[in-house]
Amino acid sequence: MSTKQQAMKETPMPISTETTMATTSTWDIDDPQQSFNCSDLLLEQIQKMKEQIDIYQEQIDDKKNSLLGFTTQIEDMIINYVQEHHLKPLELKRKLKMALLYYDFDTEILKRQYLQEKPNDYQIKMAQTLYDTKREAEKSKRHLLELKEQVFYDKCLLKLDSVETSIIPKADKDDEKTFPTSDKNPELKNIDLMMIKLLQAETKFYRDQKTFDDQLSTMWSNHRNAVPNQLMPTVLINIIEKSLEKIKDRWRAIYKYRSEFYLQNSYDDMETKSINDIDVDMQYFGRSLFVIMDTNYKFPDQHLQLISRGPTYVPPFQLSINSSIQTIEDRIKKQFAPLKHQLNSLFSNNHINLGLSMEINNKMMDAFRENFSLTIPEVYEQRAKYERKLIQTIRYLLMNNNLILRRTADNRNTFYVGNRSDFETKANDYLSQSDSIKFITDMDDNQEWKNENKEMIDSMNFLLEQLKNHKAITNDIYEQLLINIDKVQLQDLYFLPDISKENQILLVPYIVTHHSATTKLGKILHQVLQPFVNKVLKPTTFRDDMDFIKKFISYNEKEHLLQQHTIFCTIEITNFSTLDNHTNMIDTIGYFLKDNLVSNKLEDFTVQTIKNLLYIFLNSNAFVYNKRLYKITKGCPTTMPLSETLSNIYIFQWEKMIFEYLRKQNEFFGRHKNQVFFTWTNETVDELTIFLQDIKDKRLDVHFRQLTGYNVVFLNTFIENQEGQFYSRIYHHPVLPRFTLPYIVGHSKSGHSDWLRSALIRAVCCCSSIEDFHRERIYLEVSYLINGYSLLFIETHIQHFFEYFHTPHLRYTNNQTEYDQFRKQWLHYMDIRYVKTDQLQVLDNQARLIRLHYLYEWGPICEYNQKFLQLWSQYFRHHPILSNDNSKLLISTKHQYSLNALIGLEK
Repeated sequence: MSTKQQAMKETPMPISTETTMATTSTWDIDDPQQSFNCSDLLLEQIQKMKEQIDIYQEQIDDKKNSLLGFTTQIEDMIINYVQEHHLKPLELKRKLKMALLYYDFDTEILKRQYLQEKPNDYQIKMAQTLYDTKREAEKSKRHLLELKEQVFYDKCLLKLDSVETSIIPKADKDDEKTFPTSDKNPELKNIDLMMIKLLQAETKFYRDQKTFDDQLSTMWSNHRNAVPNQLMPTVLINIIEKSLEKIKDRWRAIYKYRSEFYLQNSYDDMETKSINDIDVDMQYFGRSLFVIMDTNYKFPDQHLQLISRGPTYVPPFQLSINSSIQTIEDRIKKQFAPLKHQLNSLFSNNHINLGLSMEINNKMMDAFRENFSLTIPEVYEQRAKYERKLIQTIRYLLMNNNLILRRTADNRNTFYVGNRSDFETKANDYLSQSDSIKFITDMDDNQEWKNENKEMIDSMNFLLEQLKNHKAITNDIYEQLLINIDKVQLQDLYFLPDISKENQILLVPYIVTHHSATTKLGKILHQVLQPFVNKVLKPTTFRDDMDFIKKFISYNEKEHLLQQHTIFCTIEITNFSTLDNHTNMIDTIGYFLKDNLVSNKLEDFTVQTIKNLLYIFLNSNAFVYNKRLYKITKGCPTTMPLSETLSNIYIFQWEKMIFEYLRKQNEFFGRHKNQVFFTWTNETVDELTIFLQDIKDKRLDVHFRQLTGYNVVFLNTFIENQEGQFYSRIYHHPVLPRFTLPYIVGHSKSGHSDWLRSALIRAVCCCSSIEDFHRERIYLEVSYLINGYSLLFIETHIQHFFEYFHTPHLRYTNNQTEYDQFRKQWLHYMDIRYVKTDQLQVLDNQARLIRLHYLYEWGPICEYNQKFLQLWSQYFRHHPILSNDNSKLLISTKHQYSLNALIGLEK
């Protein structure tokens, strides 16, 4: 069997369409005459090849002479094309053949060396067993890596329709509420089948690797225990180790070839792909599933490919090729500018003298220049210019075809494209039908809206002055809150599409509040209220889905109250941010403070002062949309943290009606924002329905919908009472796009790195079954591969996750007992993480959490950040506020030009 044929036999997919002659070693030829005949035959073949080359050259010359206008430039282009698309694949095949030939030759030499040592039967059998099991383990490993690369390169070399689907759990097959179906979308179906194939490949790799490890362990055990006739001399062990390395090298070469030939370059598209009677039909997973197209317009492929990267994607080096950037120094100053501004503001607020401030800034700038004064490689510059042209064309196509492009409201890395007129109609309908918004005036009348705005700000300043005069607030607070009309802006409203309903697009309003008249007041009120509110609400509040799971497990272990007939109930409050008018909201908050405060003061503010400040804040939130001025009559902008705090207080007063009743029944109860969960054990479903209807009738201001049953979805977690046993797993919404990553503002790669770790922790905490956990882990790996993250990036995170508690083997096993212990460790880890989060929040509330950032394109982030922190420590080691002992400094990076900023236009 030839080396090529042997490779095809051992490779999951065949390597080449060509056949090769079996190699013959020189020592196999003993007859001199036979050797002479071989030399003549070789020379004859070489001469024939030279003659054939001459014929081809004559044909090329004739073709060139017969063509009009044939130039050397055209000839160079043809040569380059042939080199890239025809000679390069032949070169790849030649390199593989040579590599396999060398590996086989070296292996044969090692085999003969081994036999020369005259091993006994056990030693021969052990060497062959190790060789065979190592070969299978390496083959399985490379096959697994190749499957992942197929996802990364958006190509599939498998007949996925034949993949065994029996490993999908019955619940996932039968219940579309818990596992979305992909039958309607062939792209998603291919990805789902590939996930199954990956799970199968992982299982096989682990089984093969374990078989090899067991055999190796047996060999060493027999050797150490000096079992008669089963010792392994050092010379034999060395030969075995070299042979095993050759196996690894051989499969690495095959894997590298297949990756370059089939996946990276698709050279197989140019030739017959039938090998050993196996057709390699290339399939594609597709990226368009990440764009929600609500229009009949079809974008050109290259434009759709760019849009499908999502709003988080940062086209590289757009800052460097900006027309305003002429030199590297211009770019450095532009990137450093945000950090310089933040430092100057920080130094001014902490009374750092001007000379020292300038010295620190200069040193920070010098370090920045040293690390980031890098020239862009030409290939990256060409890509940057190409993508800039694509972006300009997309903008033109959107405008010319009356289309609107927005990121989706679910905060995923997904774009929505729809008809602008339809979108605006929905937006206007929302504004006209909402009971929480009041129209003030058209801004076409320039003077009228200015008068309205001035009157509102004058009223705010007057009321603040009244509070100061009555000693309700200090002069410092008054100076902080006093509004300069020339330094504030009216809040802008924009809408994002909600795609969570099948065949229906809803709009979600967002208000930009960065420089509004109420920004500072809202921040101070939040800093005062939020720590106290969180403390009061903590016993009945879930931080997130992991906290919910941990608390429910703890409740069930301690109380043992989950019975076979216990049903679950979830409540979703649908008007969480617009619960009531401002007067009732303020009164409710006043009652809450009086009920829970020991005295009549919270920090430096009395309850009445807080109510007065809330009155100013809530009645002064105005915004602009399409040159029309509006005012908020219920709630406040959800983009302000204070909005959630106020809603939590209001709902706390409402939820006490439910909680007090359930506490008497020893039921489990808790809430996360607008989501409520509780158990119902001692009474019937009909009685639960009556109970909830009574709650609705008593409080008409709180709108909610409920879901009850033995299984429900809560905080994107599917939970089920399986005859008294608690079962949970991650839930994927059946309508929302799958395999998407979150929308990140700032540094996308860093954000997605943090999110992958958090998602893995969430998976282990929320999945009670190890099989469900592995499915979710594979889902995350595939999601990152589809979104363009490398195998190295993903493997680094996965390995670190499993090695954190020293359980790397758990990645490839289904041992439920070990998994339960692993899960407990991560749940405990989350307790520690929550404590650290609270500590950071305390620092933030005390204005001792310093957040700084700079613009980033390319360069050594870690080196600069480390240098920055060293300089900071050097200058502020003994400062009463800015020292490391008294504050926490976080420095991060941001990209200026995300795709959302470049083509999403409005936010």
